[in-house]
Amino acid sequence: MEDYKYMSGAGNTFYIGTDLHINSDIEVISYVADSKIEIDGVISVSINKENNDTLDMEYFNSDGSKAELCVNGVRCASKYAYDNKYFDNTTIFINTPSGLIQTLVEDDDIVSSFINPPSLPNGLNEYEILGFKGVIVDVGNPHFVIMNNNIDDIDIETVGKHCQNIDTFPNGTNIEFYNIQDKNNVNARVFERGVGETSACGSGAVAIYYVILNNRLVSDNIFLHYPGGKLNLKNDNNKIYLSGEIKYL
Repeated sequence: MEDYKYMSGAGNTFYIGTDLHINSDIEVISYVADSKIEIDGVISVSINKENNDTLDMEYFNSDGSKAELCVNGVRCASKYAYDNKYFDNTTIFINTPSGLIQTLVEDDDIVSSFINPPSLPNGLNEYEILGFKGVIVDVGNPHFVIMNNNIDDIDIETVGKHCQNIDTFPNGTNIEFYNIQDKNNVNARVFERGVGETSACGSGAVAIYYVILNNRLVSDNIFLHYPGGKLNLKNDNNKIYLSGEIKYL
């Protein structure tokens, strides 16, 4: 394989390469500007020098900012490393600024990840912003999770941009709107900090799942449907199992 690829995880699109040595937002913006497709971010990976089953990963949003976590990016990085034969095992650990994440490269281009449960800094208490009530969730990066029955009609760009500039979210936040189709299926849209509306969000899926599970609104095994694709989430020994397809573009 080439040492860089364009990849998609549930609709999130990335440029991914080995040892990109990114030192500034201008470099990221150059990758985005020169990309042959529209991308949500840039991923740089390298083999961890101390652990032979671990990949170090840096993730940059399309505006050049560095993010703490991108779960769909983690799954793409795992698939990329496995296909490049960096590791023999299908279990690969991805080292991110938010911590170490275990992944599993499965058959049929499915890659799974096992995420520590998020924290709810203010419990399940809701905050109201622009008339929408939501819950703050920390997955290693910040999220604001809002249940709404008419997610297709929402001006998500206006809400998302507003939330980047208020005291409630001093470092900005990702915004998730969702509605429940039935106990096993949930629909969602997402505004990602540093990008805008995207076709999916892995950490956002974890945030949504954790809120609705704690509210006992769904079963513990669901499919979360984004415009770009679907993700399967369930409980797995005190971890949140998140799984979905990875594609090369």
